[in-house]
Amino acid sequence: MPIPPFIVHKACNIAEIHLLNLPPGWGVHCSESGYMDEQGFVALSEHFAANCGPVRPQYLLMDGYWSHLIAKALKLLFDQQLFVFILKSQDSERDQVFPSRM
Repeated sequence: MPIPPFIVHKACNIAEIHLLNLPPGWGVHCSESGYMDEQGFVALSEHFAANCGPVRPQYLLMDGYWSHLIAKALKLLFDQQLFVFILKSQDSERDQVFPSRM
């Protein structure tokens, strides 16, 4: 079963009316910039852990953006045997799993 989407929305807060028509299981986080932040990554980690199924271990590939290096979120994932591989930030040309050019 696919993992429901997790949306990061640019806003200071989200009114309940904005969530009324979302399909069940979708995760939503808002940040002032519209980009992932520390609280959002913790929420995303909880969302992923709750929806990725019972098979363990599982592996998650991510870029090395600073908000993906939050100890609380990484520990939450590790404790559930969800292992994170972090690719080097700002220089992923040689680190692509499926490079677009050969």
